[in-house]
Parts: sequence; C-alpha cells; structure tokens
Amino acid sequence: MNDLTEEQQVEQLREWWANNGLVVMLGVAVFIAGFFGTRYWRTSQLRHAEAASAVYEQAGEAAAAADAQTLLARYDTLKRDYADSPYVAQTGLRLAALHLNKGELDAAESVLQGALSDTGDTATRSLIATRLARVQIYADKPEAGLQTLEQYPYAAYQSLIDELRGDALVALARADEALSAYEAAAAAAPDSALVDPMLIGMKIAKVKSTMPVVDVEPEAEAADDS
Repeated sequence: MNDLTEEQQVEQLREWWANNGLVVMLGVAVFIAGFFGTRYWRTSQLRHAEAASAVYEQAGEAAAAADAQTLLARYDTLKRDYADSPYVAQTGLRLAALHLNKGELDAAESVLQGALSDTGDTATRSLIATRLARVQIYADKPEAGLQTLEQYPYAAYQSLIDELRGDALVALARADEALSAYEAAAAAAPDSALVDPMLIGMKIAKVKSTMPVVDVEPEAEAADDS
C-alpha cells in the first residue's frame, strides 16, 4: 500500500517534473516536429511529382505535334526544376526521336549524349546508349557507335547491342566480326522482343554475300594398287 499522503504524492510529482519536465517537453516537441515534418515532406514530394508529370504530359503533346520548340522548352524545364524525375530522360528520348525523324542527326546525337547524364538508372542509360549508337552509325560514325555500346553494356539489351555492333562493323568493312555479332543477335532473337529475327537473317545473308568464297580442295584420289 502507498502510505504517502496526497500532499506528499503531489510534492513528489513536482520534484519529478522539476527534474524531468524539460526532457519530456523536448521529447514531445521532437515527436510533433518529426510527425508534421514527415507529412510536409510527403506532401511536398507528391506535389513535386505531380508538377513534373504535368510538364511531361505537355512534352508528350508537343512531341505528337512535332513541335520541337515547345518540346525543347519542356525538356529544359524538367532538367532545371525536376532533375530527379525519370521524365527528364524520357523527354530527352522524345526530343531526339523528333530530331531523327527530321533527319537532324547532329541534333539528335547531342540530345542523346546529354540525356545520358539525366539519369543514374543503368537500364535507362543503356537504352539511351543504344539510341545514340544507332544515330552515330546513321551519321557515318561507326567507331563512335561501337565505343558507345561498349561503355553501356546491359544484359537485357544484349541482342539489340549485338545487332547494332554488327551494323557498325559492316560500316567499317569488318565482315567477319559483323557476322559474329549478327549471329549472336540471331541466337538471342527467339527470346528477345528487341530484334526482328527476319531482319537479322537478312543482314546475315547480306554479309555472307560480300565475303569471299573459300574453295575447298577436292580430296586426292586414292592411288591404284600396283
């Protein structure tokens, strides 16, 4: 049983509060600040993501309308205000595609090279690299295309990388290596949606048609028994 009088209990409570009250108040303050700080951060992040999405939608509309000027403006906005968003790299790909459709290879290459720094995601960087390598090959820069493919390998895109390597090697008149690259792409084609098996087959046939035919010496006839 508690033999303390009510006055003694009150006095003990006062003493405890005098010794611990500040710590308790600080703990409560930290909890409240953390709770509302977390809510504010989450709300801020949500609004940030929604704003980036809105700009990305505008970029999509500009791409559909082939409006390069507006698309570039939205791309710049995303890079400046929403650099942490995946929409930056995706918009860069759209802008590069628009330049490519207009035959503006140098502009497409420049955009794609910049887009490589817009994301740290390995898969996205590899995808951008395959687009960049394709543009470089079209622009008669096969060596640059090979270097790009070597810098950003990614297993999921290996069949496409092999095909592009073959294209670059054909441009460099390195038929044997090109054939090996195409055959590697063909081997992966049944399990890949990134390459067209029929197109790969046509490329292999074309490379083989340019390679010299090696004559095989007929086997020497066996000597007659004497």
